[in-house]
Amino acid sequence: MRFLFFTGFLLFSLCTVSWAENYTLASLNSPPYGYQCGSSASGLDVEIITEAFRRMGDTVTFKFLPWKRALVMAEHGSVDGLFQLLKTAEREKYMYYSDPVRMASMAIFVRKDSEIKFNGDFHRLMGCTFGVIDNYSYGPELDVFIKKNKTKNVEVGESVLMNISKLIKKRFDFFIADDLSTLYTLQSADLDKYIKRLEPLIGKNKVYVSFLKKRNLRNVRDRFNTALKEMTADGTIKRIMEKYRGHKNKHFPSITSAIDCNLKN
Repeated sequence: MRFLFFTGFLLFSLCTVSWAENYTLASLNSPPYGYQCGSSASGLDVEIITEAFRRMGDTVTFKFLPWKRALVMAEHGSVDGLFQLLKTAEREKYMYYSDPVRMASMAIFVRKDSEIKFNGDFHRLMGCTFGVIDNYSYGPELDVFIKKNKTKNVEVGESVLMNISKLIKKRFDFFIADDLSTLYTLQSADLDKYIKRLEPLIGKNKVYVSFLKKRNLRNVRDRFNTALKEMTADGTIKRIMEKYRGHKNKHFPSITSAIDCNLKN
């Protein structure tokens, strides 16, 4: 009788145990939002996403890759999803999007001695050459502008770091990039003496996490959204954001050597 009771209890336990899953999300290296710090990932988005998965009872691994490669891996189902991305109709065909994680602004960056002026009218920039990240979305208005100029005036690179290097070497007139991430990188590497940001900033974009339809992760997306709502309500997201607002993260990895390497190429 005791054996039957133990067996029944064991079967009940096995049926009710919820096993934690590990999911892999990919993105480009983009401090202070997400970046490789030694053997681990760090950054504002990384902290928000990690805490959301903890509340879901699961874990998450982050991969940092050139953006085009991250997109290809998502299209082929080699990762579970992406983070630090904007929403496009094309990507919605194969990815479930979360609720917005945060907002981001784009900006135009030029050399300190540049005479380029910008008042928000892209037509004034039509004759200039500029750099962007390959296959990256900058928001609806900017994406249209880039597409119109892509055949002759646009040079694509793998990262903001590469575009900083190209701008300093005068490979083009300006580059378009996320405002905070680029300023953070320039200041951390002491390169803001060579490059300046033009005003005004270019709109506000919602930033998301996505989950692959090919892997049937709609339920994971829904649970992630629930965790985000809880984190907003209890102030967790606000507290994480405050850590990165207005000062450099002391754990930010040294990127000076990486930039020096790019400048030589």
